Amino acid sequence: MLELRSAQGGVEAYSKMNKSVISIVIPTYGRSSVLIDTISQLLMQNLRPEQIVVVDQTTYEEGSQEAELLSSYSSRGLIKWVRQQEASIPKAMNRGLMESTGRYVLFLDDDVLLDETFISNHQKVIDEIAPLAYVGQIVQPWESSNVSSERLEYDFNIDLEADLYFRFNSNAPTYIQNCMAGNLCVDRESAILARGFDENFSKVAYRFETEFCKRFCVEHNTLFYYAPSAMLHHLYVRSGGTRAHSSFLTSASSDHSFGDYYYALLHGRGHKKYAYIVRRFISSVKAKFYLRKPWYIPIRLLAETRGILRALECIKSGQQLLARPVEQN
Repeated sequence: MLELRSAQGGVEAYSKMNKSVISIVIPTYGRSSVLIDTISQLLMQNLRPEQIVVVDQTTYEEGSQEAELLSSYSSRGLIKWVRQQEASIPKAMNRGLMESTGRYVLFLDDDVLLDETFISNHQKVIDEIAPLAYVGQIVQPWESSNVSSERLEYDFNIDLEADLYFRFNSNAPTYIQNCMAGNLCVDRESAILARGFDENFSKVAYRFETEFCKRFCVEHNTLFYYAPSAMLHHLYVRSGGTRAHSSFLTSASSDHSFGDYYYALLHGRGHKKYAYIVRRFISSVKAKFYLRKPWYIPIRLLAETRGILRALECIKSGQQLLARPVEQN
């Protein structure tokens, strides 16, 4: 059986550590080995999280060592292991949000590298800035964390393209209107009041974080803080993952296109909404891939058309959000 890797006196010392106000939520699917590595890193932190909630959408074979270890973690109170059948990142994040008990909820990918001060760095952001929502620095395998840029200040103006191309490996703190789900921290009650993540996004779930960010900003008349000091390295593991799906270049599925059109229809204003949609549709076949293999262009345009139609259907039926909390006297 796999063994728990512990530090500073092992599990007993960990259980006696001071706790932060942060609950960790890790949505996971088909990555049990790397997930266990991530959990081990969280158990080695110099500041203990309030709890670690693992929303696991993996189907394990009978006798799986990884499943036995996760069950052992759960029985010892090291994690809260929540099983969910459907592989959906918005649903998993909503489930984790509701299962959490911490004042803040920190959403993490299951494939990350963390310094042992990671949780304490997040706690410091909360203690010093106290934002309702913020996102930490995320360094991809092909990036470094030494990108320099001037601090940016924004007027409160929710626009479709605001911060869509923000570089989350920047070292400059600022306020933004976008986020990434792999190092996202929110005040739990505020996120629930904003009704969580839209479960109409599925599979690839493109733009689901941005849609949540825009709606959260409107609900609370705020912006997201970007905290580069709360940094992690994303491993970008190719196999598994709640967003794993076929190549969008050759697929007629709407899974890759739907999210962008849906986001535009939800949050676009006037002619900008339709300009965004037209630009997306036209630019979808501008990749160099289609110069080499133009016979795939009709397939891609079919996928884009299906994405628009699916987005329109979801607009008609309405967003799939958490129920609004009942106000108590």
